[in-house]
Amino acid sequence: MFKNILVAVDLAEVERSQETLEAAAEQAKSSNGMVHVVYIRPMLIEAVLEYLPENYYSEEERTSLAALQDMADKAGLPRDRVSFSCPIGSAYEKVLEAAREHNADLIVVGAHRTGMTGFLLGSNAARVVRHAPCSVLVAR
Repeated sequence: MFKNILVAVDLAEVERSQETLEAAAEQAKSSNGMVHVVYIRPMLIEAVLEYLPENYYSEEERTSLAALQDMADKAGLPRDRVSFSCPIGSAYEKVLEAAREHNADLIVVGAHRTGMTGFLLGSNAARVVRHAPCSVLVAR
């Protein structure tokens, strides 16, 4: 049913993200779809950057991509049916941007435990649901 599936994961919550990726993998397997895995790296404030090595961003990207590949392997995704990216920026904006770039017909995101701020400000998952150009599966 879904041919281009975008799944957003958070490497700070690998166990929960693995479940989200497995939900996307099930959707892809049933339709022989392509899975695009995206991890949005947080933007650091400039005051912190001066204390980090020059190659911080490239090294962070390298280790993030390796972690994403490991997660995809554990989910049983064939290497020729999966791609990865880890841009820097606002989580929901970058997820929506990636969905448009990959012409996604399904976005899979994980639901985080919501506190009062989640109800008042809205979570990234809620923002993705409200503004997505396609169907969204929220994995609990």
